[in-house]
Formats: sequence, structure tokens, C-alpha cells
Amino acid sequence: MVILQKSTEGIPNYRRLQVVKNRYDGTCGETALAFNPKTKRYFEITPFEKNLFVESKGDIKKLCEARI
Repeated sequence: MVILQKSTEGIPNYRRLQVVKNRYDGTCGETALAFNPKTKRYFEITPFEKNLFVESKGDIKKLCEARI
């Protein structure tokens, strides 16, 4: 089972993807996602990028600049 959750801190464009049930091998976990409203797509972000994204209160432009 997979759950896509909004940010509990109220950060716009930030989501968490959780695998809470895995019948194949039992592996569960979660990852951070950012939503780009311009392209209307989610993409995975690293823990460093997550901290930057939260500190900038969901500014997608700063996150994209940090990736370049």
C-alpha cells in the first residue's frame, strides 16, 4: 500500500510518499517529493534538498537552482 501525504508543516509543493505494506518482500519506507507546478510533476528530493526546500518554505525556484 502506498500513501501520498501533504506536509504537516504546511510547506506548499512538498509531499511524502510512504510504502506502508509490501507483499513482495516486506520492505517499507518513505521518500520526500517536491511538486513543480509549472511542469505538473513530482520529483524525488534528497535529504539535503528537503532541508533547503523546507527552509525556503516551498520555493521551487530555489530548489531547482540548487540542483544546477
